[in-house]
Amino acid sequence: MACKKDKENPEPPTPDPVNVIGFWEGKYVDTSKDPAVEGYFAFELKADSSAIIYIDQKEGGAVSKENAKVEDHTTFKHLVDSKKITFAYTYDDGVHPSADLSTSGTLNTNVDGIAGTWGETPNETNRGTYTVTKK
Repeated sequence: MACKKDKENPEPPTPDPVNVIGFWEGKYVDTSKDPAVEGYFAFELKADSSAIIYIDQKEGGAVSKENAKVEDHTTFKHLVDSKKITFAYTYDDGVHPSADLSTSGTLNTNVDGIAGTWGETPNETNRGTYTVTKK
């Protein structure tokens, strides 16, 4: 019996090898202040392109997810070819003036960390840096 190509069962598409969905946690540095201030920074990236941002910017003292301000949902963009992750959100902790902020980060070669910059929208670099690792 001769073999024929199985056109009814094509090869499944190759999944995206860069999976950014999940919880990323680390810190940010606000270089617009003198001296610079560090704080807790994390975000959860979801399969529907939504994101939840966690920030604890207490100046002095411990910073943690438990103390973090949870921002409203936002959306993120993942550019697979360049390994870039970007998102924008409004930060309002009720103490400092609210601010529209934007971020741009790049996945490391192991795809388990992101290093990036953040700033006042539309600028993504004029306020500081951040680093996070996938949890």
